[in-house]
Amino acid sequence: MLCGFSHTLIEFYIYRAIAGIGASLFVPNVWAFIGSNFDGKQLDMVMGIVMSALSLSIAVGVPLGTTLAQLSNWHMAFWGSALLTLLAFLLILFAPEQNPINGKPFSYLTSFKNVFLAKNAVPALMITLSWMIGFYGVYTFLGSYIQSDFNLNIAMTGYVFVAYGLSNFIASFFGGRVMSILGKKKSINLNAIFSIILILGFIVFKNNIWLILILLVLLAFAQGFGVTSLNAYIVNVVPSNRSTLMSLNSSFLYLGLTFGSGIGGIIYESFGFTGVCLMASLGLFVAMIITNLLKNKN
Repeated sequence: MLCGFSHTLIEFYIYRAIAGIGASLFVPNVWAFIGSNFDGKQLDMVMGIVMSALSLSIAVGVPLGTTLAQLSNWHMAFWGSALLTLLAFLLILFAPEQNPINGKPFSYLTSFKNVFLAKNAVPALMITLSWMIGFYGVYTFLGSYIQSDFNLNIAMTGYVFVAYGLSNFIASFFGGRVMSILGKKKSINLNAIFSIILILGFIVFKNNIWLILILLVLLAFAQGFGVTSLNAYIVNVVPSNRSTLMSLNSSFLYLGLTFGSGIGGIIYESFGFTGVCLMASLGLFVAMIITNLLKNKN
């Protein structure tokens, strides 16, 4: 809400940072809740459903925000976001309490110590970091690239992400079934390879908006299946401390977003969207390599 009322860039940065702290506190608790209350095949299915909700929010939220901005100004997008966040807050207030499975009491520091000392835990977190550097590198600058190179307005650029979000939603929702057929590691590998090929396709067909849109939809499917498998894979690395591991996993996701957008901004300024695509492909390739080096049979 404060972002919507800001009038200077400094004010906006400060309020946006506060909003970011709120998001970073909220999202890890969602994954921690899932890891503590579900297990086995049910865990995979719930992971896919929650990931699909995240994807659906992209399909609905991005065009909603850009439409509000187009109708009035950018302030409206943040006021709309604040109202939706208030709705989520009310839903949480009235949600029933859950009793975590395997709810053994651990001190705060002990939980983190157990995770960092566990075999494969840190490499698993590096998978998320590398994957998200690749994903957010492309995602952050795709809108700017489409808007500048194809002269689309803000609203039209937002609508481009509707196709992405809906495709990602479908893939994430059925991600649990795909994992049961392929297995988590194979699903991660296949979708990482597909994602790299599709991202490199952005470079090859950079002057054709329709082929870029087709590649974007296919990338949404690959990322939907891949990220769902990735989270389900990581949550089983340290079964005794799933909640803490998934909280850390979300932290590394945000770190990947920070590096992907930060480094990507420098690359985009110097080498354009082609350089960002090459950086993203490298990040996904590194994530795939680390996945296959882990001695984790998931």
